[in-house]
Amino acid sequence: MVISFVNGPMKKEGNTDFVFPVGKGTKWERIGISNLITTSTYTAEYFNSDGITDGNYTSNAINADLTGISAAGYWMLGKTNAEDACGITLHWENASENNINDASLIELRVAHWNSGNSIWEAFDINTGLSTGSTSATSSGSITTNNTHSDFSPFKIGKKVIPTPIELLNFNGACYDKKIVLNWSTASETNNDYFFVERSEDELEFSSIGIISGAGNSNNILTYHFVDESPFSGISYYRLKQTDYDGAYSYSGVVAVNCEKELVSEFSAYGLNF
Repeated sequence: MVISFVNGPMKKEGNTDFVFPVGKGTKWERIGISNLITTSTYTAEYFNSDGITDGNYTSNAINADLTGISAAGYWMLGKTNAEDACGITLHWENASENNINDASLIELRVAHWNSGNSIWEAFDINTGLSTGSTSATSSGSITTNNTHSDFSPFKIGKKVIPTPIELLNFNGACYDKKIVLNWSTASETNNDYFFVERSEDELEFSSIGIISGAGNSNNILTYHFVDESPFSGISYYRLKQTDYDGAYSYSGVVAVNCEKELVSEFSAYGLNF
């Protein structure tokens, strides 16, 4: 529990990483700097208000790198040496108060006000380093992947990430004591491969095969996999879809029992995973 924070500007001198324990009113909203190269003086302050009214920026317009910015407050970060660069971390102590409940961690970005173009832009378009959670009153942070020398103001931004797979269906059936798994996709984006995973208790899964994905496709594609030695009784299956960058997501689970002719299908028409 936070006992106190700086309710106003705070200054830091040196070249070591630092998190400013700043806030405003009853809100504790930290900002951090990292990967400093030279000694400089940094000043940080959080504002729980409208920056347009404050005169610190003139618009909530966003460029194509973002799909939104938090409607909550913003941070001002200054430095004495204009050329100095550092990594920037924005913290939230309550996701709901920061208006980021509808975002996943992977969608968050450090948003920076570009005064020259009068627009909000994303630092590190492709990714950021997120921790914590965006659920309800949970806490977390978003850090730039690179160092930057353009400062202030900053907000938490959002970029919608295209879902890699639109799965139409996933089912399993028994044939001659073997289990044939079938699934089809309506579209794929950066889809490297599918791991086929199996479980005996629907809790612990392990990979039993791999099927190459199509990469990028807007056509309906069909895939098949044969489990030559299913479990005695019920075998549970799921797909682990994996992108080129290593990101992954899971399908729903299907159950097949050749001894009792139990066959199930995970119907996923139009579902992204």
